[in-house]
Formats: sequence, C-alpha cells, structure tokens
Amino acid sequence: MTVLTLFGHLFGFCAPAAWLAGAAVVCGGVVSPARGAAWPQRLACDFGVGLAVSSAGLLLFGSDGKMATWAALVLAVALSECLLRRGWLR
Repeated sequence: MTVLTLFGHLFGFCAPAAWLAGAAVVCGGVVSPARGAAWPQRLACDFGVGLAVSSAGLLLFGSDGKMATWAALVLAVALSECLLRRGWLR
C-alpha cells in the first residue's frame, strides 16, 4: 500500500465523522440557542466522538460501513452536541 492510498483510506474513514460533526454544529443552532462551549470546541469534540464510534464499529464488526455503526455514530454525535450546548437547560 502506498502512502497516497493510505491517506485515501484514512480520509474515507474520517470523512463521515467530520461531515456529521460539522452538520451537528451548524444545525444545532436551529434546535437550541448557542450556550455552553464555543463552536470550535464543539466541532472538535463531536469529531472525536464520531471517530471513537467509527473505530469501535470497525473493531466490533471488522468493517467500518455497517448500518449499526452509522446509527451509533449519529446518536453519539447528537448526544455530544446536546451535552456541549447544554440542551437540557431549555
């Protein structure tokens, strides 16, 4: 495997977590007002949570594209965003 191929695989593995973290930060403002952490910290934390869930799905299932992993990714990032925005304080 060449270095370029390795970077392509890593990008493909990290892209869903990055996209979902960005979408959660942007769309979270529609649901609740901006409280709690600033958006760069929320983006980094949501991305980290997404990578952790994707990695757990890869270790658990042996492949990173299972629907259970995608569902867990969405739920975990949404919960992380809710906690970082202090969503229980509505």
